[in-house]
Amino acid sequence: MCVHAFPDSSPREEADAPRDVRPDALAIPSRASTPKGLRIGKTYSRLAAALWLRHVLLALAFLALAIPIPGNAASKDWGQDLPGIVRHIDAPALALTFDACGGAYDACIIDLLRRENIPATLFIASPWMRRHPDTLRELAADPLFEVAAHGLRHVPCSIDGKSAYGIRGTRSLAAAVKEAEGNVREIEAAIGRRPAWFRAGTAFYDAPAVDAIRALGLGIAGFSISGDGGALLPPDKVAERTLGARPGDVLLFHFNHPESGTCAGLKKALPLLKERGTSFVRLSDVPGAANPPE
Repeated sequence: MCVHAFPDSSPREEADAPRDVRPDALAIPSRASTPKGLRIGKTYSRLAAALWLRHVLLALAFLALAIPIPGNAASKDWGQDLPGIVRHIDAPALALTFDACGGAYDACIIDLLRRENIPATLFIASPWMRRHPDTLRELAADPLFEVAAHGLRHVPCSIDGKSAYGIRGTRSLAAAVKEAEGNVREIEAAIGRRPAWFRAGTAFYDAPAVDAIRALGLGIAGFSISGDGGALLPPDKVAERTLGARPGDVLLFHFNHPESGTCAGLKKALPLLKERGTSFVRLSDVPGAANPPE
C-alpha cells in the first residue's frame, strides 16, 4: 500500500479528500487510465497531422522542381530525335556509321569495308581510343574513313543527369560540353585534326545539350536505322535491316564487338546493296549535313 507523505493526513483522510485536491490529480494520466475513445481520437489527430505534413512536403518538392536553377535550367526534351540531330542526309546514298564505345576491335568489319571500297564514318569514344591508339591512327590515315567523336566517358548528354539504357547522363551543361569537347580534343591530339561530328553514348540528348554541342561547331549524328541493335542482333537480322535501308538513311552499327553478328550480317547485305547500285558516303561528304533545318 502506498501512502502519500502528507504529515497532517492519515490514509483514511486522504481517501476521503475531495478529488480535485488529491495530489495525484496533477499527474498525467497513463495510457491504461485514458478512455479508449479519447485514445482513438488522439490517434486520428496524429494521423491527420502526418498526412498534412506529407502533402506540404510533396508540394514543396514539386515547387522546387518547377523553379529553374540559374545556369542549369531543367531540361524539357529528351531523346534521340530532337531538332539539330541528323538522322537523315540529303543525298541519294546511304551513310554507314560505326561506333567504338569501349572494349575490343572488330577488324572483320573494317576489312570488309576496305574490300568492298565502302566509305564510313567511325565514332570513337575516349575509352576505346586509349586502348587502341595505334588502330585509331591507322583508321584516321585511311581516306575511306572519317573519324568522329563518341564521348569522353560514353554517356548520354543531359543537363540534369537523365539516364538511357541504365547509363546516367551528364549532370550539367558544362559536363555535357566536356563530354563532347574533351573527346574531340583527345582525338585531335592523336590524329592531328579536329573531328567534325559527334554522337553521344546511347545517342540520347536533351535540347540544351544539343544546342551547346552544336555551338562547338560539331554536327550531331543520330540514326534512322539501328543496323545491329546495339551489337545484339544475329547476322540475319543485321542483313535484313541493312537491306531495308533507303537513300538518305543513316545506319548505326558497332565495330567494338567482334563476337557479335554485325560483320557476318554486313557480309550478306553490302554486296547485295552494291549490286542494286547503292552509293555510300561519309557524313562530311554531304554539304550542309551538319546543319539540318529546324
